[in-house]
Amino acid sequence: MAKALTAKSLDVHVTTLSANEEDIDIIEKIGITYHRLPSGKTTLGALKNVWHIHRLVQQIKPNIIHAFTLRAGVITSLATNSGSKQPLIISITGLGYTFTSHQKKATLLRTFVKLILRRFMVSRVNVWVFQNTDDMDFFAAEIGVSRQTSIFIPGSGVDTNQFSYEPEPLNTATVVFIGRLLRDKGVGEYIEAAQHINQKAHRAMFILVGDIDPDNPSSFSARDINGWVNAGIIKHIGYQKNIAQIIHKANIICLPSYREGLPKILLEAGATGRAVVATDVPGCREVVENGVNGLLVPRGDSASLSQAILKLLEKPELRLKMGKAGRKRVESQFSVGSIVEQFMLVYQERTRLIK
Repeated sequence: MAKALTAKSLDVHVTTLSANEEDIDIIEKIGITYHRLPSGKTTLGALKNVWHIHRLVQQIKPNIIHAFTLRAGVITSLATNSGSKQPLIISITGLGYTFTSHQKKATLLRTFVKLILRRFMVSRVNVWVFQNTDDMDFFAAEIGVSRQTSIFIPGSGVDTNQFSYEPEPLNTATVVFIGRLLRDKGVGEYIEAAQHINQKAHRAMFILVGDIDPDNPSSFSARDINGWVNAGIIKHIGYQKNIAQIIHKANIICLPSYREGLPKILLEAGATGRAVVATDVPGCREVVENGVNGLLVPRGDSASLSQAILKLLEKPELRLKMGKAGRKRVESQFSVGSIVEQFMLVYQERTRLIK
């Protein structure tokens, strides 16, 4: 999105919680000014980030502010609530641990976050961008967000050139999960499905791509991952940058998440022509049409997940058909060019900078 704005000769500034030097170099070479937030994900760190963004906005005096993710939206709203006149756009990319977990800590935090949202965000945010209609309905009912300030844009788009269509490898049975290794991403059910399938003598390779997230209470531990690897249940290859290459080597992409905004990995899988197995939850069901470009299963149901994966493992012709349908669906609805144009229209309505 920022890259598209620089192409229109606009002065674009980006601030994030963390980025390595290589990524910062890439950002700055595009012509984007990068600002690193000073602290981590603790409560004290969040308060420091509020002050940092407040000062940054005073310094830059932007014509428009766009925050991506609910957490970034809360921090930015607090940072710009007093006296700021710049239009503020918030993209809700998912509800995360606070709203998906049933743990006591999450329940208490949810009550507090709802209060903050109602008190500081509803009156401050000019446009709420939702990636699925379930989240839009939730924010209208639970937070009081007006339908007049809400719009639906399906995700962030996928580069269909980078994630090119490629027939799946022959004579392999590889099922891949790509994402943070969290309980609410369905990693536990994925492991149970892998155990069940390979106990039935249907040998398939199950690969976990991604790392644990120590700051997230829903994260599995390194001990958990090592235990699964040592037991021969899965192969873990950690965080990877070249996701297109990983997907091209897979036969099936699996995401048994409990809830999503609009999962990019499912878009990337569709673009490369891979059949997917996902849960019938907000976000996933926007990408996957059950029986057309993949299979949807109930949330938290490892038995149904196993059955769906087995069905696709045993029917390569069905995987091929679904993969082609997935590519067609992404090209028509989720290409990055289409998504960028929708965001441009939002910006045009809020500022006259973009022609």
